[in-house]
This record gives sequence, C-alpha cells and structure tokens, in this order.
Amino acid sequence: MEYVAQRDGRIGETRFLKISTEILHESDVMGCDTIANASDAEVLMLADALDVIDHEYLFEKKVNLSVKEELERYKAAKKAQLLVPKRVARKYIRNLD
Repeated sequence: MEYVAQRDGRIGETRFLKISTEILHESDVMGCDTIANASDAEVLMLADALDVIDHEYLFEKKVNLSVKEELERYKAAKKAQLLVPKRVARKYIRNLD
C-alpha cells in the first residue's frame, strides 16, 4: 500500500516507528491472527489473540519456503497484527529524534 501511494504521489517519504514491546503490557492492546480489517477477522484482547497467532511459523520454525504448505502457513502467519487503540504513547516509541 505504501509503495503504491508513493508512486501515485498521494504520500511523501514515510518513516517507520520502532515500538517497544513494553506496550504489550497496556490493558487495551488487542490482536488478530490475520489482517484486522478483513471481513472474517476476529479482533481479540491480547491474551486471547496470542493463543491464535501462529507463533511457531512467525518466530520459532525455520520455514522451508520451497514446501508449498510451509510457505502458505508462513504467509498467513505474517498477516497477524497487534492493535493499539487510541494512540501509542511517546514513551514507547524508540526512534524519535
């Protein structure tokens, strides 16, 4: 989305913020095992979302991308999202200069 918006001239240079994992201790953080605005997405409180997010394929397993089933599972796992309602407090942003 970013690439297309830049190519079309709708946005300028983008900057990615590094967010501390400490934000996960906030009580209103939520999660989803897919893209959160998908029609079939189920957005859950973080504790419940962590039960459905595919940790193995995101963080633990060395994925063999030449095996179709592993590639598909990895692609699906990469769609998981953590959601912070309202705003991210400045204290959690690590690369503001």
